[in-house]
This record gives sequence, structure tokens and C-alpha cells, in this order.
Amino acid sequence: KWSGMIKESERNERRIHPTQKPIALAEWAFFEIEPRSRMILDGFLGSGSTLIACEKTSRICYGMEIEPHYVDVTVRRWVDWCRQNDRTPTLKLNGKQFSLTRLDAA
Repeated sequence: KWSGMIKESERNERRIHPTQKPIALAEWAFFEIEPRSRMILDGFLGSGSTLIACEKTSRICYGMEIEPHYVDVTVRRWVDWCRQNDRTPTLKLNGKQFSLTRLDAA
């Protein structure tokens, strides 16, 4: 059912993780495997595809990533997606509001 999703959903987007998955694949899994679930757990966020798919489908994403570089990659990709889709990204670091100005300056 998801044949061709990789090319269609990630068109014109450069790969930022060696095992990057298409956002559309995560969306498909949400609706086909567990359509009623409002919360998704991703223990390996990598490039952030699951986080963006959750944002697109109004789900809560609980995500983890052990590699600090890919935490940054995920956050930047999600913030970019939010900005491109007229959504206001809000970030918290250890429960406190994190300034996007600090993110943009880094």
C-alpha cells in the first residue's frame, strides 16, 4: 500500500539521517495500524519523521533520541516544517520555554 511513498512524500527534501523514513509512511502506519491512538511513541527519532507525522495528524509524539546531533536535526526539521505550514512551533527544554531565537542563532 505504501509503494512509492518515499519518493512522493520526501520530494525535494535532502536526506539528513542515514536511515531516514518518509513522513507519509508514519502517517500511513498511524491510520492503518492504530487509527484511534492519539499518542505515538518513537524511541529512535532520528530525523524527526514521526514527530512531523504526529504534527500533521494531530497526535502527541513522545520521542527519544540518544544522539545529540540528531536531536538538533529533529528539532530544526520540525520547526522548519511548522514554519512552512503556518504553525507556531513551541519548544520546552527541561519543562521551561525554549527560545526559538536561540535555535535560529545556533
